[in-house]
Order: sequence, then C-alpha cells, then structure tokens
Amino acid sequence: MKSKVKNQDQDPMMDEDNTWIDPELIREGQEFVRRNHFAVNLAHISALLYGFSFKPLTTVLLRTGGFGLGDATQSMIRHVDNVHALRKSERTPVVLHDDVPNKSEKLAIIDALKKDLDDCVDTSDAPTDLFTYHPKVFMNQYDMLMTQFGFISLIFLFPRTLGIRENKGIAGFLHLWAVLGKMLGIEDRFNLALNPNRELCLKLFYKLGMASMKDMDITILHLQQTYIDAISPLFKFITLKSVFYSGLLCREALPNFKGRHMYPLLSWRDKIFVYLTMITSFLIYHFDFARVIANNVYRYINDRNEENVLEKQNKSIKKKEMKKMAPAEFLKRIWNMFLPAITLIMQRTK
Repeated sequence: MKSKVKNQDQDPMMDEDNTWIDPELIREGQEFVRRNHFAVNLAHISALLYGFSFKPLTTVLLRTGGFGLGDATQSMIRHVDNVHALRKSERTPVVLHDDVPNKSEKLAIIDALKKDLDDCVDTSDAPTDLFTYHPKVFMNQYDMLMTQFGFISLIFLFPRTLGIRENKGIAGFLHLWAVLGKMLGIEDRFNLALNPNRELCLKLFYKLGMASMKDMDITILHLQQTYIDAISPLFKFITLKSVFYSGLLCREALPNFKGRHMYPLLSWRDKIFVYLTMITSFLIYHFDFARVIANNVYRYINDRNEENVLEKQNKSIKKKEMKKMAPAEFLKRIWNMFLPAITLIMQRTK
C-alpha cells in the first residue's frame, strides 16, 4: 500500500501532474518581460514595497532582523538567505521597530494614508484576523500564494497604468508565474496564475492588499523606507511618500482616490517623481520608441547599480579578512606591498 504522506523536502516540480506546463507559453512570457522590462520591474518594485504591509510575510524579515537600520543592501541579501533556515526557527521572537528615525514624520504619513484610503476604499469586511505578525502556521500555502499574487497582480489587473498595452503577452507572463508558483510549492488548486480570475484577484487586491495598507504601523513603514533607500540609486527623486502617492493615483485601481491628506505632505522632490512616473507610463503606453528607451535606460542603471553593490561587498569581505588576519601575516602583506618601491629606491641610491 502506497503512503499518501508527502515528503516535505520533495521538489514540487516532481509531482504527478505537470501536463499543463507549456514551454511555448513560458517563452512567450519571457519575451513579454524582455519587451516590457521597465514596466515589469516597476510593477515588481511596487509589489515588494506594498507587500511589506502584509504582516505574515513581513514576519520573515522581523524574525531574522533582516532589515536593520541603515543597511538596506545587506537586509535584502539576508532575507533571501534565511528563508529556509526560518523553518527551523519558528520560536524566534518577532522584533518590532518602535524607535526609528523621523518617527513623527512617519506617523504623519501613516495617518494621511489611512484617511485617504478610508475615503475611497471600503474594507469593512476584510479578514483582519489574517493581519498578524504571529501566524499560526509559518510560511504556509497562503503566504506563498500572496507572494505570487504580489508579483502578478498589478500587471494582470492594471496593465495600462504601467504602460503595457499588449494583452497577448500577459497570458504568457501569467503562465510563467504559474510555473514559478509551483516551484514555490503552491498546489495547483491554489495557483492563482494557473487559472487567472480577474474578479477574485480584484477582491484580493482590495480586501487584503488595501486593507493591509490601512493596517500599517511604524514597523512596516520603517521596512518600506529601508527598501526605498536600497533602490534609490536606480531612481532619482524617489521617496517613500512619492511612491505611495503615485501608486494610489492609479485610476484603474482607485478611481475615487483624492489624496487630500497625502498631497500636503509632498515636497517638490516628491512631486517631481510623481509627475515623472505619470509621464513615463503615458509615453511607453502610446509610443514604442519610449518603451525601448525606458527599457534600455533601466537596464543600464540596474547593471551599474549591481556592479557598485558587488564592489562594496568585495571591499567589505576584504576588510573582514584583514581584521581576522594574524599580526604576522598582516605585516608580511604590508611588507610585500612596499618591497618593490623600497628595492627601486635602494638601487637608485647606489
């Protein structure tokens, strides 16, 4: 008699039913990402930022201390490295940040954001029991499902706002994420991208996404600010307030958003980013040449940023190696550095 108990370490791609996976659709999805590189990355950056308001997933970072004050790059790396280790550390206490820089300003942003969302979105029937830092089951199907939802929702629901006008490619993009969802361990019956349902995704967007934003606290805003600091080399003028405001201006998602409480908090720098985002989305939606330029500029900036991050990491590793080095070895290295110059000086003085 065969056991019906699944091996928890089993590769989800080795399950019995993979017949729905279509290599042609996967290639179509990859091509869609290539053609809309800027728009897809903008959607993913927004999804990651807003995803911090979803407390069960944020718990991953808080349990590891993965987002420390002022160290955004290392925080992102730690988040990725610790996902598997977290399964063994479910009793690790959640570290909430209360004493953060510019606390009064952050509290003002939270207050304005909640008031503006209350004016345009009714979330009175949202499942608030899910908005907790202490989920009963850690890293479960629901968490993985919401991770997948974050990466597909904006492109599936509001493509025009991002400057995307080709509907055919979106089917391939969703199929690509259906496969990635399976690799994350999402069962086929829960896989949102496998059988995309617009009505269901809209309900998740409003009743979980927007409701989570209303439930934000100072800890979540601190994590979001740290993330903005990490990606600021990619986008000039970017600030947390400008990202919030430009995202909520999406008429496809929030047609009744007025921003009466958020707008007075915007500085001239915030407003520049908001208008640049709106103009860029308009141009890449209507003109192919603008889409190509935006794609290539983003690729160039991103490549340069990755080079800078790797360079900083290498310097950090070298500094740690020097600190660990024994005094005798350290002096030997210093001597070898100056030996050629000393030899040359001695030869010239003879």
